[in-house]
Amino acid sequence: MIKRDYSIKLTLAVYKVTNLLPPKEPLRYQIREKAGDILAKLILGNPNEKLLDREGIIEDIKIINGFFDIARAQKWIDPLNFRILKHEYSKISEDISQYKPEVKQEKVYKEIKINRAKANFINNNLSSRQKRLIEILKSKGSMRLAEIHVFFPQVNERTLRRDFQVLISRNIVKRFGQGKQMFYELVS
Repeated sequence: MIKRDYSIKLTLAVYKVTNLLPPKEPLRYQIREKAGDILAKLILGNPNEKLLDREGIIEDIKIINGFFDIARAQKWIDPLNFRILKHEYSKISEDISQYKPEVKQEKVYKEIKINRAKANFINNNLSSRQKRLIEILKSKGSMRLAEIHVFFPQVNERTLRRDFQVLISRNIVKRFGQGKQMFYELVS
């Protein structure tokens, strides 16, 4: 990942180069402000806590590189200065794009095991009709009992209500509304 000292030195280099621009040139201050924004995001963001605003930094680097292009076109100073700065900021952008925060494997494996256990428990303790009800709700979204009954013409609506009561008690399905306007949908 980007070193803190490196980021500070690069920002100082931007200030030195922009000192060579005309004193009242607005571009001088826009470049400095953007360099400060990038530095702040790099220093304050903690990649291990996923606080690093990668997209924001990359967008700011695109903007500052655009400012460098404009300043270079003015030919106030040697264009090599801006080429070097663009190159250094591009390296930061590449590093940020390729960086992946550390993930503790043990925690991930534990979560996978828990999720599999839940899925197996749910699937093993449901009837085939209850599993079919879940599939119907997955594909159709929220539905009334009368709409669902079309899929099970041989089954009494009271039996379907009991199946839904089992799914509701296991926090798989939720019910809302009243009477004939009662809907069932999957818990997200």
